[in-house]
Amino acid sequence: MKALVIAEKPSVARDIARVLKCSKQGSGWIEGERYIVTWGLGHLVTLADPEDYDKKYREPVKRLWISSVTDKAIRKGFEKLKDGKEYEPLYDAAMCRAEADWLVGINATRALTCKYNAQLSCGRVQTPTLAMIARREEQIRDFVPKPFYKIQAKVQWITLAWQDKKSKSFATFDKDRAQEILGQVKGKDGQVIQVKRSPEKTAAPLLYDLTELQREANRRFDYSAKETLNIMQRLYENHKVLTYPRTDSRYLTSDIVPTLKERLRACSVGPYRVLGGRLVNRPLPKSLAFVDDKKVGDHHAIIPTEQFVQLDHMTVDERRIYDLVVRRFLAVLYPPCEYEQTSLTVTVGQETFTARGNVVKDLGWRAVYDGEAGGAVYGSFDNGWEESGDEKSGMRDFGGESGAQRLPQVKDGDVLKGLVFAVIEGKTKPPSHFTESALLSAMEN
Repeated sequence: MKALVIAEKPSVARDIARVLKCSKQGSGWIEGERYIVTWGLGHLVTLADPEDYDKKYREPVKRLWISSVTDKAIRKGFEKLKDGKEYEPLYDAAMCRAEADWLVGINATRALTCKYNAQLSCGRVQTPTLAMIARREEQIRDFVPKPFYKIQAKVQWITLAWQDKKSKSFATFDKDRAQEILGQVKGKDGQVIQVKRSPEKTAAPLLYDLTELQREANRRFDYSAKETLNIMQRLYENHKVLTYPRTDSRYLTSDIVPTLKERLRACSVGPYRVLGGRLVNRPLPKSLAFVDDKKVGDHHAIIPTEQFVQLDHMTVDERRIYDLVVRRFLAVLYPPCEYEQTSLTVTVGQETFTARGNVVKDLGWRAVYDGEAGGAVYGSFDNGWEESGDEKSGMRDFGGESGAQRLPQVKDGDVLKGLVFAVIEGKTKPPSHFTESALLSAMEN
């Protein structure tokens, strides 16, 4: 008795049929010695309802659950077919979405159109998204800029920022107070009261899920979410070099770990040959922060497959998206970036001024993106003006003037002479208009 394999679409059916050695072409099916492979066509065709079937057709249903369509992945998937009952909640979720589309979308759209005699639409996704955009536009329209004042102290090798002792803020809305402080400190020397140097580590960002990849592609290449998905689909279906794109997880399951070396070997070509080769020739870390079975739902994070890569067969757009995924995959396998976090606190009269910065000791995963020059200045002194994140107040532009400064070789008690002081005026800014990247984040959360 032959088994019937139902694929979601013809392209996937052809890949499966090839691996299962099915070669006899029929009208809507491909047959082999053990299997008959057929396919659906999206929403154009559906299976009959259960009550339409004769009981003689009530055979067990198995699910092929794979995250890439390489020959190896298909073979392994057929060796470990899943019981169809395990995936019934996916059917329930799809049914809920369909019912919501009817209850909200169709009914409310008809009601709005009739009431206002205009072609208006409403939907469970588009309407709350539109509401977020409208709310942001209202905030921008009603925003009134407000001047604020910062006080800087400069000597030839560093710039320091005044900090309020009570509020710890790096700016004030009171112009008279700023001028008063300027008068009090002008012409005075500064005394170093604290120099802190502490070793720090930062791990690589997590692997991509679809939304994070769409955000990154929008920021870097101005691709729309749909464009990024379409490119990903080609890399998944046609080139077979990336795993399933429609995932909301940034983690891998533990059963993927034994395949990491093979995936590394496959993608260690062209610009990734050296970076990937180093990882292939060394053991994997004992603890992998990006592996967590509990944080993977339907599909794991987007990573390269074991398929041989031919970069010259890709378009420019495909190369860009592939590059993002591969570099992130390599980065999570490199060690943390190690740097020395430094901070300097200086008093001038009764006022406090600060500066901060980081000096890299070991690039670690940043070598995947930044090259391999050791000991370079990483980041910069932010002069203490942190973004408050309060978009309604317009305080978010308190993020300061960054400059690639090195902390001078000073110690507690040293006196800084020749300081030049100035009041810097700025204005609060309204929240930014939504970019597609920012809107994706808002929708996700």
